[in-house]
Amino acid sequence: MRSGRRCAGRFEPKARDKMKTLFKGIKKFTRFEELVLGGIFLILTFIVFAQIVLRTFKLGNLTWLDELCRVIMVDTSFVGACVALWGDHLISLTLLTDKLGRVPKNILGIITNVIGGVFCIWLGIRGWTTMTGMIATNVRTVSLGIPYWLTYLPIALSLFGMFVRFFLLAYGNLMKVIKPDWEMYPDEQKGEEA
Repeated sequence: MRSGRRCAGRFEPKARDKMKTLFKGIKKFTRFEELVLGGIFLILTFIVFAQIVLRTFKLGNLTWLDELCRVIMVDTSFVGACVALWGDHLISLTLLTDKLGRVPKNILGIITNVIGGVFCIWLGIRGWTTMTGMIATNVRTVSLGIPYWLTYLPIALSLFGMFVRFFLLAYGNLMKVIKPDWEMYPDEQKGEEA
């Protein structure tokens, strides 16, 4: 038998190992994103605190700090949504899906994850187009003076990351339809550290 071929509803060990490696890689990258988000949150907290102190004691108002806070907040919300998607921490309506059986629930998961992935790639392409227009015209932010496309870059990359994660989740739902005992994160069940 050749590697990766489906035979009698089972996947050969090589294909399974490749997918396991891919899921471990995504999990490690998600951990990196979580650490970056934590660092950015601390920086954002310091910036907001400094802005409050400056306004309270009437030492002035730094408009570039306001602009920096807005940019960081928007960018981290997209990166945070990307991380939350992989950890299954996004808000979802489970009232109906909890009442469905295993197969209809996973088929619904496939459909919703594919729709979410298509929406993210469409929105990412639109963002990328906007960003390239900003590069061509050399638009800069008002207070910070940095190229405006830099503020859009984390958004476009996060949408691409969400696209990949949506389709990996759809793959996970498909595998649960084909093979009922298939686990998305098999190492967590055994207590192993990935």
